[in-house]
Amino acid sequence: MKTLTYPTREAWLADRCNRIGASEAPGILGQGYSGESAVATYEKKVNPTLDEVIDATMAERMEIGTAMEPTIRRLFGERTGRTVISNDLSTVHVSEERPHVAATLDGKVDDGKGIVPFEAKNVGEYVASDWDNNSVPMRVQIQVQDQMYVTETDWAYIAALLGGNRFVWRRVERNQRFIDAMLPVLDDFWAHVQRKEPPAVDGTEATSKALKRLYGQDNGEEVFLPAEAAEWDEDLEAAKTAIKAAKALKLEAENKLKAAIADATFGRLPGGVSYSWKTTERNDPPREAKTISIRTLRRLKK
Repeated sequence: MKTLTYPTREAWLADRCNRIGASEAPGILGQGYSGESAVATYEKKVNPTLDEVIDATMAERMEIGTAMEPTIRRLFGERTGRTVISNDLSTVHVSEERPHVAATLDGKVDDGKGIVPFEAKNVGEYVASDWDNNSVPMRVQIQVQDQMYVTETDWAYIAALLGGNRFVWRRVERNQRFIDAMLPVLDDFWAHVQRKEPPAVDGTEATSKALKRLYGQDNGEEVFLPAEAAEWDEDLEAAKTAIKAAKALKLEAENKLKAAIADATFGRLPGGVSYSWKTTERNDPPREAKTISIRTLRRLKK
């Protein structure tokens, strides 16, 4: 392992296109957050601009997460008695074996047996259940296994603040079998980057947005599509038909519920589930002075 140190945060951000960070590995493996995918990560590598990188990094979720890291480190130290060494964001650890695989750590833990990676997570309440029963979300497991590979360590620590009011921490052991399976995927991805050939696309919104950025303008030419494109065409048409049928079924069910509720406010099903069809008033946007009444159908929890 070697380390790279950058004079400024901007220099660190600008150089991220030259290797795969541990936080990017989950998206490449199909386990990233909603805005991450292999194609989206590829697009950032082959078509980087400093402004785009900074915008992505300074998104509110990441900004708050960075601000919460000192608190998470402090809580970890208080709960475990282990020392957390804060990591300078301008320092990147790079694999000697694979210079295209790197990790920027949130910190390191000196637990008396070694100095190992520390990962801090500020987790929203809506995904806090991913940490129940002593579990660790797959995307976080991938990230720390990548960190252990790069830093040549055998375990790592993860600490998470869940929903702003619950703190958990985990010790994660190195899983060499998983690392051996992960590395060829990262190698293949990097080969795509070097060839400037996008990896296989998937059905994520992140990939859809990345393709729009990669191919923002047409050139008026015609290309011959591969033979398997006939299957894509069939899948697309079948999906459109299914969506149309689902929309019609949804509308019919909603209409039946509304007709059954009639001018009542609530309707209760035999199993205990309830629906509300309540009237609310709001200003009509084209004519702000006019108030309109709208009834909205909602399924209520038991």
